[in-house]
Amino acid sequence: MPKQLKELLWYDANQNIAYLTYSGADYLLGIMQKNDPEIRVQNEANLDNLLEIIKSRYNNKSTREEMMACKAAHLLYRLAWQSHAFVNGNKRMAFLLTTAFLFVNGYEVPPGALVPEPDSELARFILELAGGKVSLNKTIKWMRKNMRKGTMPWA
Repeated sequence: MPKQLKELLWYDANQNIAYLTYSGADYLLGIMQKNDPEIRVQNEANLDNLLEIIKSRYNNKSTREEMMACKAAHLLYRLAWQSHAFVNGNKRMAFLLTTAFLFVNGYEVPPGALVPEPDSELARFILELAGGKVSLNKTIKWMRKNMRKGTMPWA
């Protein structure tokens, strides 16, 4: 049975942004573990700290869309390249958590991006990012280019 939504997300009414909590990340991890039981958290404090950092970064951006692009890019960059919060599946979890963050805030990446084809532009970008070949600034530019308003009713 899924956890209560309030346990999975933290909503900042001033910014009008919903953030994933550690419980939210753990819930999504559980879903991923059904297909790959080797994926698990390596450092809980590292993951929790990163989710908290996202709340305080880029709050000075002029539009909500710009703030979301920067926050999502930072989350993707840190999870895929720097933090290695997971024992296995860092790239997959980085993209899943970033996509979930965008989704609950009314944004999405292009259709089909959640499960990218191995030779797609997205897959190549994530591999380069995880390999340290993509900077945070380039990740932000990529997110600005690829993120768009979602088709959900609340978007």
